[in-house]
Parts: sequence; structure tokens; C-alpha cells
Amino acid sequence: MTNDVITREDDAPNLAPQNYDELMDFARMVANSGLAPKDYQGSPEKCAVAMQWGNELGLKPMQSLQNIAVVGNRPTLWGDAVLALVTSSPSCVDVIEYFVDEDTEDMVAVCTAKRIGKEDKTRTFSLADAQTAGLIGKDVWQKYPKRMLQMRARGFALRDQFPDVLRGIPITELVREAIDMGRVEEVDPATGDVKTDEAPKRTPTAERVKSKLRRVTLATVIKAIDEATSGPALKAAVELAKKLTEPKEQEQASAHYKAKLERERAKNPKQEETRPDTPPTDNGFTVTFAEVASSMEAAERRKDTDALAAAADLIAQVDKKEQQAELRVMFEAAMNRLQGGDAEEAAA
Repeated sequence: MTNDVITREDDAPNLAPQNYDELMDFARMVANSGLAPKDYQGSPEKCAVAMQWGNELGLKPMQSLQNIAVVGNRPTLWGDAVLALVTSSPSCVDVIEYFVDEDTEDMVAVCTAKRIGKEDKTRTFSLADAQTAGLIGKDVWQKYPKRMLQMRARGFALRDQFPDVLRGIPITELVREAIDMGRVEEVDPATGDVKTDEAPKRTPTAERVKSKLRRVTLATVIKAIDEATSGPALKAAVELAKKLTEPKEQEQASAHYKAKLERERAKNPKQEETRPDTPPTDNGFTVTFAEVASSMEAAERRKDTDALAAAADLIAQVDKKEQQAELRVMFEAAMNRLQGGDAEEAAA
């Protein structure tokens, strides 16, 4: 046994068909082998046409069958084969791909194709473009929005910069849902005709996809806390803070929340009780008994001690002292129940 690296010999035999008869023999063998893609199984004619298309593009026979897809009775070039053909061309300098505002609802895929002797061509495709074209509701867009944006930006850039390299063959991803300035063109599988419809209105599915890409930032939480002028608004800010994913940001948001409470308490120092018929002073930040009680009950139902404590922090903002006292009793009872339940679970 040796440690020699086994390499493919340059003079390895070429098994590609050399004439029409060999092409058809090879096509029949592939079509009946069970190893051909679904579109080509049992159809030697389709196999032969696909291999001929691939030959004109510089692909080997089996590469042709794997990378040429049939859409609406038309051959198209599939997936990364487009990029491989372009980057292997001597005229290609580089293909640069990246995202702007990645993983947000404003995400844009960008592709710049550089070619010797030509100006760079940059093409973009955004979630807004996909929405306008009615693509967001499609299943594959819900699962892989970033990949789909990337493939469209790439397809437009490479098609415009290297039409000679691609020999005019359509790109699968663009033919399936051909897009042209806000129009949706779908190929009829039976006839191969292109049908154009008006772009559909925004759908609930589209909103769900975009909502998955929305990220809560610390700046958003801080702003919500600062702008809160009522109990519900502050509670909403607390709920927003729970969506932060970084522990350090959560700590900063918590500290800012507590500082907000201290400032509000300083604006409304403890005073002697006013007469029953005297309306409470409007200091711009008040909470009702019902709001705090409801928040504590909801927190207890969720068994969320942090949310319960956050609701208790609002007790001091209730106007009447007797209501504050009642709420504190409710808080202590709820906390005891939650902590008692945790202890029982731990003992079990």
C-alpha cells in the first residue's frame, strides 16, 4: 500500500456520444436506467435533446441531464449550473453576491457580475419586489426566502452580463415565475404559453413571512419604554423587551425600565390622600387597579414570575393607596403560589 494520491488521468476515455446514433443509444439507456431525473425517465427523446442543449453549453451528457430542467416544455438551466458556467468562462472576472439589511423585512439580495471589457452589472431583488410579484405566498418562499431572493438577483445579473455564455437558454428559477417590473408571468405546463396576471394584493401568508424576518432591537425597546405614558403602553414595552435574544440587551432594557419607573415615581411623590370627590392628579403616567390586577393574573396563568414582578412594579402608579395595598396583597399571594408550585415540582 502506498500514500500516492490517486488522480484522474487526462487521457481518460471520453464516453460522450460522437454521432446521432450513439446519442440515441445513450439516451435510451439513460431513460430506461431508473437513474435519470423524473422528467427524463422513459423518454429517450427528451434525454437526447437535453444532452444536445448541454453540449452547446459545454456540459457533459450526465451534467446536462442533471442541470437542464423542463419547464412548460422548454429546456431551462437549473440552480448553480448557471453560476458554474459563467465563472468558468475566461471572460468572467468575478460574481459578487451579498445581502443588504439581511434578515429584516427590508432585505435585498444583490449580485454584481464583472466581465472583462464590460461595465459591471448589478442587479437586486428585494422582499418588496417578491411581494409585488406575488411570490411571497408560495411554499418555497415561505421556507427559503433568502435563497430565493439570491437566485433571482443572480439570475438577472448573469443573464444580462453573459447572454453569450448562457447561449440564451432560460434560467429555471426565472422561467417558473418570470418577473418583469411587477408583473407575474407563469408558464402553462401543458402549452408552454406564458400567462400574465396582475400582481395580487398582499396576503396574510405574506405578512407571516415578513413577520418572521422582523427583529426586535434594543433601540426599539428603549424607545417604547421612553414613550410609554400609560400602564398598558409600559406593559407593551415590557412584552417587547422579552423578544430580545441577547442576555446583555435584556439586562440593559430591564435597567432602563426600572429607571423609567423611578423617574415617574419622582414626578408623583407620596401625598396625603385627597378627598373622595377630588379627581386624581394627572401626572401623565397613571395606571388603573384593573390594569395591574389583570397583568398579574395573566402572569400567574403563564407561571411567569418575571412578568408578575414587572406588573407589581406598576402598583405605585395606582392613584389610591387602598388599591395599592390590595394589589400588593394580591402580588404576594400570587408569587407564593408560583414559588410553592415550583418547590413542589422540584421535590417531585
